[in-house]
Amino acid sequence: MIIYLKPNSAFPELHSDTIFGAICSAVSELYDDTTLRTLIEFKEKPPFILSSAFPFVGNNEERIHFFPKPIEEPKKPESAGMDVIKKWKSVKYIEETIFESWRAGEINEAKILKEFDKYAVRGGLFSDK
Repeated sequence: MIIYLKPNSAFPELHSDTIFGAICSAVSELYDDTTLRTLIEFKEKPPFILSSAFPFVGNNEERIHFFPKPIEEPKKPESAGMDVIKKWKSVKYIEETIFESWRAGEINEAKILKEFDKYAVRGGLFSDK
């Protein structure tokens, strides 16, 4: 299940441990200590799995998800200028389709830098134009 958060103001990065801490805090406020212990002292199968919060754009009908930029050995192809390298360094998250292509081995950092004009960078988010 995916839960979408739409903040009304600036939104910090939310890591999984921060989200889990907030859930535990809410459970301790709403329920007794036994419920909280049940949540955090599971023996075998966890009651749920969390990830960090990742950005998305769009509305209820169509959402574009972003995932953390993979980390590779730094490579600087000859065709990438300093302005491209600077823009690429500012990227924190990449669009889901690009992420899946990267994961499948169809693209990598060197190929992206070589074809950088096919992509857009806005607010640390990297996507197809």
